[in-house]
Amino acid sequence: EYTFYCTAWCDPNHPRMRGVLEVRDSAQAAASAPSAAKDVALQDLDMPREAAAIPTARPSVSRGAALYSERCATCHGVSGRGTADGPALGRREALENQPPAQVFQMLGGLSTPELSHDVSLHRHASSSVNGRLALHGQIDTSWSDQDRWDSVAYLWSLGTTPERVDLGRRLFAKNCAACHGVGGAGDGPGGRFQPKKPANLSDPRRMLAGTSALYTAKIRRGGMGTGMPYWGSIFTEDELAALVSYVWTFSLGGGE
Repeated sequence: EYTFYCTAWCDPNHPRMRGVLEVRDSAQAAASAPSAAKDVALQDLDMPREAAAIPTARPSVSRGAALYSERCATCHGVSGRGTADGPALGRREALENQPPAQVFQMLGGLSTPELSHDVSLHRHASSSVNGRLALHGQIDTSWSDQDRWDSVAYLWSLGTTPERVDLGRRLFAKNCAACHGVGGAGDGPGGRFQPKKPANLSDPRRMLAGTSALYTAKIRRGGMGTGMPYWGSIFTEDELAALVSYVWTFSLGGGE
């Protein structure tokens, strides 16, 4: 089976210009249809989400890298590779199911149901940072909100690469910007013809409450009742990961 689709936005029905080409060997039985990915059937996939805290300024990955090196690398290792004292954070899977807003809370010492264990570990671990005692920086009151958001942005950058983000940028421009807009604000010209306004992917209140796993599933399945088509038969797993990496840059920075 080969999925084909229109690659140039030319009509309000552009997202529906697709089909499947089946090539069959008459000497063999027809192959069974591939099963749908389990993540597209998650019951909470379309639940409304709202982050309890959002950045007041665009997070900086470069500033976050400096903070991480100073306050986190002792336990979590250079570039998030992990040590005997702290888990590795440098793989996409490490934070795939964590919303950035919850990690921000954890860095401030605030417990959430999903992160209560991690907060407890950080509260009980101490080390010397720049000649003074600190709880690995995570609940050091000298951390400003911007420090924490910059650190979160850096953590999310560890799970991708500049090449992957660039691939996501190109895929987004070709397939998504017509409706979601070049900057992800949901203001693309094609959005006017959809049954629901395309999601504003640059809204931190909404986006920072979600996870990479959630956004991968949403792109794969498409938007139920929104006019957004399914992309699971179009994009490879690497391309889905690239798109999600790029979408994060709208709210967490890192795409400059």
